[in-house]
Amino acid sequence: MKTVQFKKILSYLPEIFIIGVSAIWFVDNLPTVNYFVLAIIALTLVMMKWKVSALAFLLSLIVGLGSAYMIIAGFSEWQEMAAGSSAAWQLLLGVLLMFGGALVMSIIMPMKYLR
Repeated sequence: MKTVQFKKILSYLPEIFIIGVSAIWFVDNLPTVNYFVLAIIALTLVMMKWKVSALAFLLSLIVGLGSAYMIIAGFSEWQEMAAGSSAAWQLLLGVLLMFGGALVMSIIMPMKYLR
């Protein structure tokens, strides 16, 4: 019984990851209302509820391109920092974990809705 629930939760991992990253992004800009983040969260929730494949492709395209851009920007910032400094490695690790994970999830997500 518990393995069935775990597999069901695991099947929603890309959506949960994208909602989590969006929530972190929303809380980071708390003094202002970030409507783009709210739209991504709303689109993800709608997609999870009604299983719209076109919405999955649109959302994965938006998240994938944004993540690729942020990875390139992170590498650019990393090259400008002092070589071997701990701040540079923390920046690189944070960028790769957050946006690399979002990029992978944006590739996995539409493949799930093709079935």
